[in-house]
Amino acid sequence: MENHNAMKKNICILLAIILLVTTQSFGQQNQEKMDYFNKAEKYRKMKNTGVTLTALGGALMIIGGVTMYNSTYNIFTGEDSGNWEAGAAAFVIGVAGLASGIPLCAVGAHNQRKYNQKLQGISVRINANSQVKGLTLSLRL
Repeated sequence: MENHNAMKKNICILLAIILLVTTQSFGQQNQEKMDYFNKAEKYRKMKNTGVTLTALGGALMIIGGVTMYNSTYNIFTGEDSGNWEAGAAAFVIGVAGLASGIPLCAVGAHNQRKYNQKLQGISVRINANSQVKGLTLSLRL
Protein backbone atom coordinates (compact mmCIF):
# COMPACT_ATOMS: atom_id res chain seq x y z
CA MET A 1 0.00 0.00 0.00
CA GLU A 2 2.83 2.38 0.86
CA ASN A 3 4.52 1.50 -2.43
CA HIS A 4 1.31 2.30 -4.33
CA ASN A 5 0.98 5.74 -2.66
CA ALA A 6 4.63 6.54 -3.35
CA MET A 7 4.12 5.61 -7.00
CA LYS A 8 1.07 7.90 -7.26
CA LYS A 9 3.08 10.70 -5.69
CA ASN A 10 5.96 10.20 -8.16
CA ILE A 11 3.56 10.17 -11.12
CA CYS A 12 1.94 13.40 -9.94
CA ILE A 13 5.34 15.06 -9.54
CA LEU A 14 6.39 13.87 -13.01
CA LEU A 15 3.17 15.21 -14.58
CA ALA A 16 3.64 18.55 -12.81
CA ILE A 17 7.20 18.81 -14.15
CA ILE A 18 6.07 17.98 -17.72
CA LEU A 19 3.27 20.55 -17.49
CA LEU A 20 5.67 23.19 -16.20
CA VAL A 21 8.25 22.53 -18.94
CA THR A 22 5.56 22.58 -21.65
CA THR A 23 4.06 25.82 -20.35
CA GLN A 24 7.48 27.43 -20.14
CA SER A 25 8.37 26.42 -23.72
CA PHE A 26 5.09 27.88 -25.04
CA GLY A 27 5.81 31.10 -23.14
CA GLN A 28 9.30 31.30 -24.60
CA GLN A 29 7.91 30.66 -28.06
CA ASN A 30 5.41 33.52 -27.71
CA GLN A 31 8.14 35.86 -26.48
CA GLU A 32 10.40 34.83 -29.35
CA LYS A 33 7.57 35.43 -31.83
CA MET A 34 6.99 38.90 -30.39
CA ASP A 35 10.70 39.69 -30.65
CA TYR A 36 10.78 38.58 -34.30
CA PHE A 37 7.58 40.52 -35.03
CA ASN A 38 9.00 43.71 -33.45
CA LYS A 39 12.25 43.40 -35.41
CA ALA A 40 10.39 42.73 -38.67
CA GLU A 41 8.23 45.81 -38.03
CA LYS A 42 11.33 47.93 -37.29
CA TYR A 43 12.95 46.88 -40.57
CA ARG A 44 9.70 47.41 -42.50
CA LYS A 45 9.68 51.02 -41.30
CA MET A 46 13.36 51.35 -42.25
CA LYS A 47 12.60 50.03 -45.75
CA ASN A 48 9.67 52.44 -46.17
CA THR A 49 11.82 55.37 -45.02
CA GLY A 50 14.49 54.35 -47.54
CA VAL A 51 11.96 54.17 -50.38
CA THR A 52 10.59 57.61 -49.46
CA LEU A 53 14.07 59.17 -49.24
CA THR A 54 15.07 57.60 -52.55
CA ALA A 55 11.98 58.85 -54.36
CA LEU A 56 12.14 62.37 -52.93
CA GLY A 57 15.91 62.55 -53.42
CA GLY A 58 15.60 61.50 -57.05
CA ALA A 59 12.88 64.06 -57.68
CA LEU A 60 14.86 66.86 -55.99
CA MET A 61 18.00 65.91 -57.88
CA ILE A 62 16.18 66.10 -61.23
CA ILE A 63 14.43 69.37 -60.35
CA GLY A 64 17.70 70.88 -59.14
CA GLY A 65 19.56 69.77 -62.26
CA VAL A 66 16.90 71.17 -64.58
CA THR A 67 16.80 74.43 -62.62
CA MET A 68 20.60 74.82 -62.82
CA TYR A 69 20.60 73.93 -66.54
CA ASN A 70 17.89 76.50 -67.36
CA SER A 71 19.38 79.37 -65.35
CA THR A 72 21.66 81.74 -67.24
CA TYR A 73 23.71 84.78 -66.41
CA ASN A 74 24.29 87.46 -69.00
CA ILE A 75 27.73 88.95 -68.50
CA PHE A 76 27.03 92.09 -70.57
CA THR A 77 23.75 93.13 -68.95
CA GLY A 78 24.26 91.57 -65.52
CA GLU A 79 20.85 89.92 -65.69
CA ASP A 80 20.23 86.59 -64.03
CA SER A 81 17.40 84.41 -65.37
CA GLY A 82 16.50 81.50 -63.16
CA ASN A 83 17.81 80.68 -59.74
CA TRP A 84 21.03 78.69 -60.02
CA GLU A 85 21.65 78.65 -56.23
CA ALA A 86 18.25 77.13 -55.47
CA GLY A 87 18.84 74.52 -58.17
CA ALA A 88 22.24 73.65 -56.72
CA ALA A 89 20.77 73.33 -53.21
CA ALA A 90 17.95 71.08 -54.47
CA PHE A 91 20.47 68.98 -56.39
CA VAL A 92 22.75 68.51 -53.35
CA ILE A 93 19.81 67.65 -51.06
CA GLY A 94 18.53 65.22 -53.70
CA VAL A 95 21.91 63.45 -53.92
CA ALA A 96 22.01 63.19 -50.11
CA GLY A 97 18.48 61.71 -50.10
CA LEU A 98 19.45 59.14 -52.73
CA ALA A 99 22.71 58.30 -50.98
CA SER A 100 20.96 57.63 -47.66
CA GLY A 101 17.71 56.15 -49.03
CA ILE A 102 19.15 53.34 -51.15
CA PRO A 103 21.10 51.63 -48.30
CA LEU A 104 18.20 52.07 -45.88
CA CYS A 105 15.85 50.43 -48.35
CA ALA A 106 18.21 47.54 -49.09
CA VAL A 107 19.09 46.79 -45.45
CA GLY A 108 15.48 47.16 -44.31
CA ALA A 109 14.11 44.85 -47.01
CA HIS A 110 16.77 42.18 -46.38
CA ASN A 111 16.31 42.12 -42.60
CA GLN A 112 12.51 42.33 -42.81
CA ARG A 113 12.49 39.25 -45.04
CA LYS A 114 14.89 37.44 -42.68
CA TYR A 115 12.80 38.08 -39.56
CA ASN A 116 9.51 37.30 -41.33
CA GLN A 117 10.98 33.91 -42.32
CA LYS A 118 12.06 33.30 -38.73
CA LEU A 119 8.61 34.34 -37.52
CA GLN A 120 6.94 31.85 -39.85
CA GLY A 121 9.49 29.16 -39.00
CA ILE A 122 8.39 28.80 -35.38
CA SER A 123 5.19 26.88 -34.88
CA VAL A 124 3.76 24.38 -32.45
CA ARG A 125 0.57 22.63 -33.40
CA ILE A 126 -1.42 19.56 -32.45
CA ASN A 127 -1.98 17.07 -35.23
CA ALA A 128 -5.49 15.69 -35.10
CA ASN A 129 -5.71 13.72 -38.33
CA SER A 130 -6.21 9.96 -38.44
CA GLN A 131 -2.69 9.05 -39.63
CA VAL A 132 -0.53 11.05 -37.25
CA LYS A 133 -1.56 12.15 -33.77
CA GLY A 134 0.45 14.17 -31.32
CA LEU A 135 2.34 17.39 -30.85
CA THR A 136 4.48 18.73 -33.70
CA LEU A 137 7.25 21.26 -33.30
CA SER A 138 8.70 22.65 -36.51
CA LEU A 139 11.58 25.06 -36.68
CA ARG A 140 13.10 26.54 -39.85
CA LEU A 141 16.47 28.20 -39.60
